[in-house]
Amino acid sequence: MTTKWWWVAGVGAVATFVAVPVVVMLFVVLTVTAVWGQGDCAPTTGGSSRSDSQLAEGGGVGVGQAGDLAPTTKRVWPLAEGTYQVSGEWGPRVNPVHGSSEVHGGIDLAAPMGTPMFAAMDGRVVAAGQAQGFGHWVVIDHNDDDKLVSTVYGHIQSAGDLRVKAGQEVKAGQEIALVGSGGTSTGAHLHFEYVPGGRLQGNQGVDPRPFLAAAEKIAGSGRAAPGDGGAETVDDDTRLVAHQSSGPSGVGNCGFGGPGGNLKAGAIPEEFVRWYQIASQVCEEFTAPLGAAQTKQEGNFQQHGANHAGASGYTQFIPGTWATWGRKVDDSGNPVGPPGSGDPNSIGDAVMAQANYMCAIFANQRPLIESGKIKGDPVDLALAAYNAGEGAVIEYGGIPPYAETTNYVSRIRQYMQEMTEPGGQGMFQPNPDSPLGEQIVQVAQSYLGQPYVWGGGDINGPTSGVPHPQNPGGAGLDCSGLTTVAIYKASGGTLTPPRLAESQQTWDRTVPVPLAEVQAGDLLFEPGHVAIATGNHSLIESPTFGQSVSEGPIRSGMTARRIVA
Repeated sequence: MTTKWWWVAGVGAVATFVAVPVVVMLFVVLTVTAVWGQGDCAPTTGGSSRSDSQLAEGGGVGVGQAGDLAPTTKRVWPLAEGTYQVSGEWGPRVNPVHGSSEVHGGIDLAAPMGTPMFAAMDGRVVAAGQAQGFGHWVVIDHNDDDKLVSTVYGHIQSAGDLRVKAGQEVKAGQEIALVGSGGTSTGAHLHFEYVPGGRLQGNQGVDPRPFLAAAEKIAGSGRAAPGDGGAETVDDDTRLVAHQSSGPSGVGNCGFGGPGGNLKAGAIPEEFVRWYQIASQVCEEFTAPLGAAQTKQEGNFQQHGANHAGASGYTQFIPGTWATWGRKVDDSGNPVGPPGSGDPNSIGDAVMAQANYMCAIFANQRPLIESGKIKGDPVDLALAAYNAGEGAVIEYGGIPPYAETTNYVSRIRQYMQEMTEPGGQGMFQPNPDSPLGEQIVQVAQSYLGQPYVWGGGDINGPTSGVPHPQNPGGAGLDCSGLTTVAIYKASGGTLTPPRLAESQQTWDRTVPVPLAEVQAGDLLFEPGHVAIATGNHSLIESPTFGQSVSEGPIRSGMTARRIVA
């Protein structure tokens, strides 16, 4: 069973849970936590503002009164619709980290790292900085119906994720920070408190549900500009922030999933093949062999009912995680239901949930890798986060030193090698806004390393070819087999070239071009041979017996023809 995303224990938690199975179960089943009043959890007060000002960097702006603040004119949720799942309620519970009984002082809203959080009402920031157990926090005082109240926003990852400072006046819906997993946290989430009488005055939070029930919801994933009176309302479908980063587009858009090769024939059950081909398009890093190797490790491609921790399905999701990622999908992998509507024992729903969740991890980790906060191979780090949680990877600056996690990464890497065959990654989705020639090159390059097989290849990819004593056995491509599949896939099936190199040289969908003017995707010919120009005076080809699809320089004496769509 794999603990996922916000269900990950903080420092030392895994070692504790291994020794105490009952606590393991409680830890996994319960949701994200932010706690106060017990142990070294969230900021505790000694009944004075001085106590908290010592804990919270940027605090100590003075004990306020309702009359010192302008009455609030608006009340909003602290996260935008579609960016979070409620993962912990206010009230009595068993602490999933320490195993002790306590009162949970707020509500937890699980969301990807970097999700914008917003001021719930007009008010004044009284603390913005480090806080014991919270990593970093923001505390805002408000005049709510002539009563002093505070709202608290906990587990911000770092000072760089703060958007306000102590003493600053803010408006309801103004962006104040980014969601993180700072302090004693089981993963990325916002711990939100509503505190009558003021947090820095030593008061404790009450159930924020009545306040939230009367608050407006921020539509979509709109951001409010600093100082703006409210969050922008967007009409588009809401998306998790992790999916809004730059890079390859999602399912049903364009291109392949990324490097790593195609699934080796017969490596996994046939009913999974097309789903991992589709899923490999969700993001560049998530390849078909990666996803298939994970599923083999998680449950060996078998359906699973809920185990003692509640994890179930082909990809072993805990119910709370499934509620975010487990959408019902159609035959093309496109979501046709809201989060949580899918069936974890449906191959399509399970695989697409896995791909989207993994791609969110990749997106969350990208800036951390670039900044040096975590180090290691991106695939290894994502696998570690899938197993041990993003918070653990951040805490240790890389793969956490848990035997289960290191073994998990190692085994999946081994399975990936066994399942990888040189060739195209997934089912290519052409982009009508990109030049056809560039997409022909992209498809062809996905077959780098595929062995030369005489007569090998058709519009769907490598085949076993025709009988020949020099064929190596197995699937492969000859020179015109490579150009055939590249043109067919890049054009979305609208162009099917003749199968033989000589026929492609006279194909009526091509026109001759001077060799000096060759562009990416142009066909290059020698007697009995065809290749594809990649640009920069280079080509890609399946050369001859004993060789594989490879790139090299354009040779003198070649002729060129350009495809006219």
